[in-house]
Formats: sequence, structure tokens, C-alpha cells
Amino acid sequence: MVDSRAFIFLRFGSGFLDIANLLEFKKMTTKEDMIAGVREYALCNYEKDGWDYVVECWSDKEIAEEIGNCRTVKGAIRKMREAINPLYSYEQEIKSTDW
Repeated sequence: MVDSRAFIFLRFGSGFLDIANLLEFKKMTTKEDMIAGVREYALCNYEKDGWDYVVECWSDKEIAEEIGNCRTVKGAIRKMREAINPLYSYEQEIKSTDW
């Protein structure tokens, strides 16, 4: 008798993903990986859009609280961008009033 589980395939994009590789594909990004990804992005974009705040002022714990239950690094970066945008806007407003 043939084990039918060996022949289960899932449709994925333009190809197929066999069940044996499903666990590797679905591997969850850890909170530490997301924090590291946010920090790396912040360093690469230090001079842009207020990311220097993240590098200079945010602890790992604060980043973890802000990104909450994000599942990807991209989602965590998006969440942090939402958090720092008001700070950056305020900074730009103050700079525009400089004499």
C-alpha cells in the first residue's frame, strides 16, 4: 500500500510545494530576527525619514512592543515606520520654522 501523504502537493505561485518542504517554507520568523531586521533597516536608512530615532533611541524591548505580533520583517518595518512618522513630521515642522 502506498502512503498517500507522500503525494500531496500544494499549489504555490507558478510551481508546487511538496508537503516535505512545507515546514521549511512556513518557518516563522522569530521576534529577535524581526528586531534585528528593523535595526538593520534603520541603520541603512539612518539619514532618511526619522530612522535615526530607532537607531539612537529605541531599545530592543521597545521595538518588540511596537512591532507586536508581526509575522515578517517587512511587516515589522512597516509597523515601525508608522510609529516614527509622527516624530519625523514634528521634527520637519520644527526645522521649517528655523531662522
